[in-house]
Amino acid sequence: MKLPNIQILRAVAAALVVYVHAIGTYETKLGLTVGNPIADLGDLGVKLFFCISGFIIFNCSSQLPGGLGSSLDFFVKRCIRILPLYYAATLIYAVKLALQGNAPGWNELAASLLFIPYTDQGGLMRPVLGQGWTLNFEMLFYMLTTLLLLSQSRHRYHALVACLVLAVAFNHPGLTGPNAGATSALSLVTTELLLFFAGGVMVGMVALKARSLILRPFGKLPPLAATLTAVALAVFAATTLRDPADARLLIWLEWLCCTFAVLAASVPDEGVSGFGSVLLQPLVKAGDGSYSTYLLHGFLMGPAARLLSFFDIHVPMQWFAAAIVIACMAAGVCCFRYFELPIQRALSRLWSARRLTEMTHRKPA
Repeated sequence: MKLPNIQILRAVAAALVVYVHAIGTYETKLGLTVGNPIADLGDLGVKLFFCISGFIIFNCSSQLPGGLGSSLDFFVKRCIRILPLYYAATLIYAVKLALQGNAPGWNELAASLLFIPYTDQGGLMRPVLGQGWTLNFEMLFYMLTTLLLLSQSRHRYHALVACLVLAVAFNHPGLTGPNAGATSALSLVTTELLLFFAGGVMVGMVALKARSLILRPFGKLPPLAATLTAVALAVFAATTLRDPADARLLIWLEWLCCTFAVLAASVPDEGVSGFGSVLLQPLVKAGDGSYSTYLLHGFLMGPAARLLSFFDIHVPMQWFAAAIVIACMAAGVCCFRYFELPIQRALSRLWSARRLTEMTHRKPA
């Protein structure tokens, strides 16, 4: 079941990432230095995405019976969901780099397509398509879920949360030393960001009645309003606690805010039930296309900034960033409708047909 507030929250997360990247593009392409006081909001958008992902994965897999068949079916369906667009975008960007005389190495391209983390010369985890770094975390999360779906235990999601927490704990400098495995593939994706997946899974494990009880202290505040309030608090924390000494406090505040935002968004909301609200409908659709928006926004904002520079058009930074967010979300919705959905449906039909054939052949005569 699609929850409209969750889709709206996905749109908000995508908007945070695109807005921050648009400001960075405005600076680099137009040769200006305006400063970016909200740079941390891009990271907040990613954290919010991860928390939402944890919740969605729990919802789409918790009813599976467990075993090899369910495990394989889950993993294939997640690949159908994320691979076609990511592979297409990565290959297109690789061709673009090659035409510019900066072709990526075959090892870099292979590592990017296989979700093997690696660092660039600056020490950053950056696959061929830069924003694809988050998919390395997603794929690790999917693989852990796939393994635990082999079990039929009712505690498998408790185990999933424990695995995520332990992965972060064992990669902590206090346990491994400050330089131990600092650039190993596994250490790059066992950071505190995994805790946001765990937060989403934990939200999924909370019963509907308990969700309502948690929101009860907010009185008649609608679930969507509670969701956006939590995001606003996270934004305030990210833009206020900028001292490195506050980094530990900030990430826990962001975790609490993101987890509560997903929790509030998971509560049925009469205000947007049936997607009937005219004002919220575009945001729900933007949430549907948020994956496309996230992967493809770099293809739009660069050319847009170059056009402004070429024609010497002066646009305020905030206007440029806001326009880019709207344009990228519109493009994301179109890509979702005309590329993502048709390919996903076609591949899902092929996979379902294959599964049906295998089950038919296994039946005793």
